[in-house]
Amino acid sequence: MKVAEDWEKSFPSALLWDYKYPPSKEWALQRLAEFFPVYGHDRKSVELLYAHLDRLHIPHETREAIKLYYRIWQEDTNE
Repeated sequence: MKVAEDWEKSFPSALLWDYKYPPSKEWALQRLAEFFPVYGHDRKSVELLYAHLDRLHIPHETREAIKLYYRIWQEDTNE
Protein backbone atom coordinates (compact mmCIF):
# COMPACT_ATOMS: atom_id res chain seq x y z
CA MET A 1 0.00 0.00 0.00
CA LYS A 2 1.61 3.24 -1.19
CA VAL A 3 0.20 5.38 1.62
CA ALA A 4 1.69 3.07 4.24
CA GLU A 5 5.09 3.09 2.51
CA ASP A 6 5.15 6.89 2.37
CA TRP A 7 3.96 7.05 5.96
CA GLU A 8 6.76 4.78 7.20
CA LYS A 9 9.34 6.99 5.47
CA SER A 10 8.09 9.98 7.46
CA PHE A 11 7.98 8.12 10.79
CA PRO A 12 9.02 10.49 13.63
CA SER A 13 12.73 10.10 14.31
CA ALA A 14 12.13 10.96 17.97
CA LEU A 15 10.43 7.55 18.35
CA LEU A 16 13.40 5.67 16.91
CA TRP A 17 15.88 5.93 19.78
CA ASP A 18 16.59 2.19 19.62
CA TYR A 19 16.42 1.68 15.84
CA LYS A 20 17.57 3.52 12.76
CA TYR A 21 14.34 2.62 10.90
CA PRO A 22 11.09 1.03 12.08
CA PRO A 23 11.68 -2.74 12.01
CA SER A 24 8.11 -3.42 10.87
CA LYS A 25 4.80 -1.70 10.24
CA GLU A 26 3.29 -3.36 13.31
CA TRP A 27 6.15 -2.16 15.50
CA ALA A 28 5.83 1.37 14.11
CA LEU A 29 2.08 1.48 14.76
CA GLN A 30 2.51 0.19 18.31
CA ARG A 31 5.23 2.74 19.08
CA LEU A 32 3.19 5.53 17.55
CA ALA A 33 0.11 4.51 19.54
CA GLU A 34 2.12 4.53 22.75
CA PHE A 35 2.97 8.19 22.19
CA PHE A 36 -0.38 9.28 20.75
CA PRO A 37 -1.40 12.15 20.44
CA VAL A 38 2.00 13.80 20.89
CA TYR A 39 2.96 11.94 17.72
CA GLY A 40 0.66 10.35 15.18
CA HIS A 41 -2.22 12.80 15.12
CA ASP A 42 -1.87 13.50 11.39
CA ARG A 43 -4.50 12.10 9.06
CA LYS A 44 -2.49 9.20 7.59
CA SER A 45 -1.31 8.03 10.99
CA VAL A 46 -4.77 8.23 12.55
CA GLU A 47 -6.27 6.22 9.68
CA LEU A 48 -3.61 3.52 10.05
CA LEU A 49 -3.91 3.43 13.84
CA TYR A 50 -7.69 3.19 13.59
CA ALA A 51 -7.49 0.37 11.06
CA HIS A 52 -5.25 -1.62 13.42
CA LEU A 53 -6.84 -0.80 16.79
CA ASP A 54 -7.61 -4.44 17.49
CA ARG A 55 -3.90 -5.31 17.32
CA LEU A 56 -2.55 -2.47 19.47
CA HIS A 57 -1.75 -2.93 23.15
CA ILE A 58 -2.72 0.48 24.48
CA PRO A 59 -4.82 1.89 27.32
CA HIS A 60 -8.56 2.32 26.80
CA GLU A 61 -8.18 6.12 26.94
CA THR A 62 -5.68 6.13 24.07
CA ARG A 63 -7.92 3.81 22.04
CA GLU A 64 -10.86 6.19 22.54
CA ALA A 65 -8.73 9.20 21.61
CA ILE A 66 -7.72 7.54 18.34
CA LYS A 67 -11.38 6.83 17.59
CA LEU A 68 -12.24 10.46 18.31
CA TYR A 69 -9.48 11.78 16.05
CA TYR A 70 -10.63 9.38 13.33
CA ARG A 71 -14.23 10.61 13.55
CA ILE A 72 -13.07 14.24 13.41
CA TRP A 73 -10.95 13.55 10.32
CA GLN A 74 -13.91 11.76 8.69
CA GLU A 75 -16.31 14.61 9.47
CA ASP A 76 -13.80 17.12 8.12
CA THR A 77 -13.55 15.14 4.87
CA ASN A 78 -17.32 14.95 4.41
CA GLU A 79 -17.84 18.69 4.65
